[in-house]
Amino acid sequence: MPSAPATPPGPPPGGSVIHLHDRRRPPTITVSNVPPTGGSTAYEPDEHSPQHPLTDLAHTLEALYLEEDRTLTDPATRQAFEIAMRATALMLEGALAEGHLTAEQHSTLNGMIDGMRSAPTLL
Repeated sequence: MPSAPATPPGPPPGGSVIHLHDRRRPPTITVSNVPPTGGSTAYEPDEHSPQHPLTDLAHTLEALYLEEDRTLTDPATRQAFEIAMRATALMLEGALAEGHLTAEQHSTLNGMIDGMRSAPTLL
């Protein structure tokens, strides 16, 4: 007889956000990606910096793939990932056309998908 799940189905405790940061490996800090110190200008990480949200997302996605013994640096996996991103964008187009999303919501979600699409190039 199957046992009950350890956690009940539904939103995770503390809200409806699934935190993925616990699923990824911590970034490796090297001399090339340590923020500069001193000076009067504020440090603004570029998209290849470990402090940039897109880089953090890329490492989170890669960790999810690594759990399945896959990597987004593999050309076949990367191609499958891009197909999934195109399918997701197509779904958003349909949701917009059917009135399930406002133009603003569609734009926001589409921007998130575009950020995810860049993940393989940031690894």
